[in-house]
Amino acid sequence: MTQMCDVVTSMIKKNLDWGYIRTYVSVDAAEGEIDVDFKLRSVAAHDLAVEWGDSPRANANLLNQPGLFGNDVSKGQANQVWYLDLTLTAPTPRHLPHTVIDVRLPFDNMQSLWLPSIQAPGKNYRPKGLLECYAEMTTHICNLAPIGAFFSAEGLNKFSFALSDCKNVVRIQGGAFEEEEAARLTFNLFEVPSHKMSQYQVSLRLDTGLMPVFNAIQNIARYYERTVAPEVMAVPDVAYGPVYSTWYAFLQNLQEKEIEEQCAIAAQCGCKTIILDDGWQTDDNNRGYAYCGDWQVSQQRFPHMKEHVQRVHELGMKYMVWFSVPFIGRKSQNGPRFKEYCLCFNSRWDAYVLDPRYKIVRDFLVKTFSHMVKEYDLDGLKLDFIDEFDMRQADEHGKAFDARRDTQSLPDAVDMLMTEVRQALESIKSDIMIEFRQNYIGPMIRKYGNMFRAHDCPNDTLMNRLTTLDVRAMALSTAVHADMFTWSPSEAVESSSLNFIHSLFAVPQISPNFKHLNDEHRLMVKHWLSFWEEHRNLLMQSPLIAEHPEQMYSDVQAIQGTRELRLIATDHPVTLFMERERAVKELTLVNGAMTTSLVLKCDKTTLASLQTDSLKLQAKIFDCLGKLIRSEEIDLTDRVQEVALPKSGYIKFTRLA
Repeated sequence: MTQMCDVVTSMIKKNLDWGYIRTYVSVDAAEGEIDVDFKLRSVAAHDLAVEWGDSPRANANLLNQPGLFGNDVSKGQANQVWYLDLTLTAPTPRHLPHTVIDVRLPFDNMQSLWLPSIQAPGKNYRPKGLLECYAEMTTHICNLAPIGAFFSAEGLNKFSFALSDCKNVVRIQGGAFEEEEAARLTFNLFEVPSHKMSQYQVSLRLDTGLMPVFNAIQNIARYYERTVAPEVMAVPDVAYGPVYSTWYAFLQNLQEKEIEEQCAIAAQCGCKTIILDDGWQTDDNNRGYAYCGDWQVSQQRFPHMKEHVQRVHELGMKYMVWFSVPFIGRKSQNGPRFKEYCLCFNSRWDAYVLDPRYKIVRDFLVKTFSHMVKEYDLDGLKLDFIDEFDMRQADEHGKAFDARRDTQSLPDAVDMLMTEVRQALESIKSDIMIEFRQNYIGPMIRKYGNMFRAHDCPNDTLMNRLTTLDVRAMALSTAVHADMFTWSPSEAVESSSLNFIHSLFAVPQISPNFKHLNDEHRLMVKHWLSFWEEHRNLLMQSPLIAEHPEQMYSDVQAIQGTRELRLIATDHPVTLFMERERAVKELTLVNGAMTTSLVLKCDKTTLASLQTDSLKLQAKIFDCLGKLIRSEEIDLTDRVQEVALPKSGYIKFTRLA
């Protein structure tokens, strides 16, 4: 390792190089204004178990496969973890200057870039595409997380990264750096003025553990859980129950009687919770948030709200209600009262954005949420739009110092607000459910919520598959929910079943108008919710093997003891009973590829270890409504064979020997 220091006018620069990796830090300050300490920590081999846990790692045979590494230098850096530690120290508290951490390394079978954002920035829109290094994303306490991973064509992590500061605003650029034929990452700190401080410490975790990239991201999440946010909110069992949402079905056009009638059907189909979305608090149907902020139940829509919630409870369903946390609408009665306690006015939403640095704002929100839960016996809240707490959109008043604030740090204030909300709601109901949606599902948000939902993707089954699995990698024990399923009532059940199939590894949320569905569609909903409940523990509590994120996770497995469920999402040959599956006796293969057959074979090494040429299997083939189509015995060899099954159907294999 080499280290150099260079001081130029109004900028301090340092660099650290080791192996094939070059790193730099630059601080927009003159020598003497800021002390810059930039160090490298290598994790000892015996401590890697802490970093990786039981994640699957590449064996020696894989390490020596041709094509995975270009030379011995890069191979020698595999399966290691480093921390770059940066400390900035000022003589007295001040706004710290713009600081950049810059990491560069040669491309060596790094074909894709995993990022937590729902859409790739820049011009490369393929899933997990490699971008030019000028493409960027911005992270802070309630927007994304400062993480990512370059990975190989084989789907293996080659270089993952995670910045410890997931609270303050960080602008990250990453991708191909043409000038040096290299991959480049830059982390821009303090571009948005922070509160004054005399010392700032941050670590950049770098990991070359050769494992599926899904597992590398999980290890980042465990790192945050150990260091940044250990007080993860407990998840009650009911948070894993299928949800009926009013949003796509009704938007803001809500009526008490209609919702009860929908809930009666939803409960019969297997839903355990309703989320009453936007519209309960206003008589207006024009979308937007001009009337948000008073949070009084519309007497026109819900004249008997307390009794209404009770009737839904009697159906066996829990009841959650939506809030747009930061918004005080332009037409709300509370607008004049809170106008001076806002970050800005957002014309897109036609609403002011509250500033939680003021105690009056936090008290108002905590009191509002607590009152709703107590008054109407609610079981949870959907807390929306907290990513609008963002200093980048603050107006001049929001940026200026104000002694009336408890803190000048917006991220600290968000932490204070959400901690107070959680504590207040848990004091009312210990098993309260709190849902947040992508992109505000970062490491710190796990302290305040126990349900993370994929971002809006109506009618897009493939995006729901990608986002739910991305969130599963980041959320660990937090309950992950799919975006609400919606489809055309005239659609074939094989097609509409894909909503359920591609989101099997998340809690289903559905949002049809049941009165628009024919009997076949209702049967389809009931079947898939029953199928999901039957396999719930396997799907939600088992380690996942989620391969090829660049193909939107085309092959996903959940294995628990002798049981396995596997989603085949694209038309490709499938190898069964590999080494990790040798204990499996019952295997369910779900056809998400809209094909009329699957091409299967048995793993050669498994057959060799059993000293046999084939596995004898009992196969039961079902259609998308759960109807048994046929039952047969199959001899599965190491040669491919085609097994017919319906589109969106599934096969249940049982090993006979």
